[in-house]
Amino acid sequence: MPAASPSSSPPRHPSSSSPASLFIAALAVLQAGVIELVDDMTALWVALVFLVPGLAGILIVGVAFYTRVIGSTDVPLQAVSGNWFVPVVPLVLVPSILTRTEVLGGPIDSASLAFAAVATWGIGFGLFLLLTAIIGGRLLIASPPAAACRADVVDLARADRHGRARDHLEATLVRMRSGAVFGR
Repeated sequence: MPAASPSSSPPRHPSSSSPASLFIAALAVLQAGVIELVDDMTALWVALVFLVPGLAGILIVGVAFYTRVIGSTDVPLQAVSGNWFVPVVPLVLVPSILTRTEVLGGPIDSASLAFAAVATWGIGFGLFLLLTAIIGGRLLIASPPAAACRADVVDLARADRHGRARDHLEATLVRMRSGAVFGR
């Protein structure tokens, strides 16, 4: 398969995997504190070291994703995929982190942590719904892509009238494998 030219390849999506991995590390350290593998304050401070850059990374990735992908009119319809929801996913980890921080008895009162946990979950869910509406709007407004194959790919109704549905289907599969159907 020939390599795609730079002009025809879709734009690279900013990755939220690094900030998410920092969130997971913070969550793991806090869980180690909850089950008393490490001291409570040590777990809190180490988790903070992971959490702060993770939050900054999520903010940077979110802004970059919006400006390069969602806010761009140059992104083709074929580039719309489930991957567009990935930058929102790490926000689900924040309530888990804050809940474990509350269990460890951090320096912030329980009511504030509970409010922050629910608020971050709500922000993540709200962004998920907003992104769903944006993707749905793009799919509804855009013209449909060209058909991938001709209309005569499988004409089982015609073949079945003569009792040859299986033969016709097998012949069609042979044509598809050879590339005759899809124009290869």
